[in-house]
Amino acid sequence: MILFSRFAYVPFIAVLVLVSLPQADARLSSAAETTSITNHNDRRHDENARSPCGGQTQSRREEVSPGLFKDRNSTSLCERIHPDELPPECICSEPWPYSLVIECDKHFNSTIFNDTIGMKIVINPCDPVGASVSIDVTELEHNIDYPISGIRANEESDYPIPGLAVVVPGIGHIGMDVAVLVTGNLDSLTLKIGLNACVALAQKTICASSIPGLNTILPWYVLSGTYHFGDVCGNVTFGALKHIQGDIISDVEIA
Repeated sequence: MILFSRFAYVPFIAVLVLVSLPQADARLSSAAETTSITNHNDRRHDENARSPCGGQTQSRREEVSPGLFKDRNSTSLCERIHPDELPPECICSEPWPYSLVIECDKHFNSTIFNDTIGMKIVINPCDPVGASVSIDVTELEHNIDYPISGIRANEESDYPIPGLAVVVPGIGHIGMDVAVLVTGNLDSLTLKIGLNACVALAQKTICASSIPGLNTILPWYVLSGTYHFGDVCGNVTFGALKHIQGDIISDVEIA
């Protein structure tokens, strides 16, 4: 009887051991997860302490007060220049807030002038200093890349394009120009930007519109109208623009 009683406890002990093992595993797993979370939080704390910005990982746009983007989500700057009225060779995009870019590849197919001219126009209508425009004209055959930067409101100019001309019978070479008119403010901004060709003859200047044959292809305008940006720009400030656009407000460098 004594021998039987001694071994009667063996199964009971085994059961206790088997029941206790899963509980121990659960406690070990819980402890490991707690340690992992603690280590992860410690690492985040260390990274934030080392970060020069105090651990903030917001983008430039997120760091700027949402109020500075008044109406930004509801109205596009490109919509304000009526993209359906742009020449078919041109497209409008908004690579950064409060600015728009128009890119064109215009092919002239004429016995007088047969060439393809590229034009890139960057417009900053919301610049608190005053609306500004930058332009880049390219032509591959003669390796022409002519940038014009820092065009401000209330300016009207013709910029001769170095090395680019049209040969007109009876007249000769007529240099091509970038014709630019920028007047007004962001509430009513008049823009007239495109290509023209003019020549000085007998103490007067004659342009393409007065030259038979040439007047069928020039002047060629990308923009020609009055546009309204006031409600789109909202309450944007110089500081916000400088922060968002990477310290480039006007005189945009065109790649």
